[in-house]
Amino acid sequence: MTEVDEDKFMNLATEIYHVSHTEDYPNHKEWYFKKQLPGIFENKRNILFVRNSENEIIAVACLRNDEEEQKICVLCVRKPYRGLGIGTRILEESIKWLGTTKPLATFPDYKLEMYRSLIETYDWELTEIVPNLYQEGKQELCFNGTLTKNQKVPLNKQLYKQMISLLETRKDQIS
Repeated sequence: MTEVDEDKFMNLATEIYHVSHTEDYPNHKEWYFKKQLPGIFENKRNILFVRNSENEIIAVACLRNDEEEQKICVLCVRKPYRGLGIGTRILEESIKWLGTTKPLATFPDYKLEMYRSLIETYDWELTEIVPNLYQEGKQELCFNGTLTKNQKVPLNKQLYKQMISLLETRKDQIS
């Protein structure tokens, strides 16, 4: 890369970081700059993004596709652009790159409603619930795979039933 290309890359990478950054994951910055970005050059990770007419990045998907897992690490759409189908479109492109409609995807339990329509559309299966993984007192919901591959963290059947019940209740309220 030339110096100008490096500057452009770092500016773009920083802009994507700011759009994808969330308080949900305290170590996001370290993960993004030390794992996600270097993984792109190894062809094991990818970042998809969408710009608006003012050339601002409004949606981001950070992906991992290697022998270990096909994972959506980050999927976000800036608030003013939610509900316009942008999340669905970037998810569809992510699925193409990952080569599966059932990638590992995780998010905190309090964001279940935000992702409900994607979960239902793609028939994702809640496969693991990990308490206190990223935030004390919060649970990380895992779909289509696990984060604790070699650990025995049983899926709390009662919590699973509560999550499914919440999905069904909210679905009925919206219909």
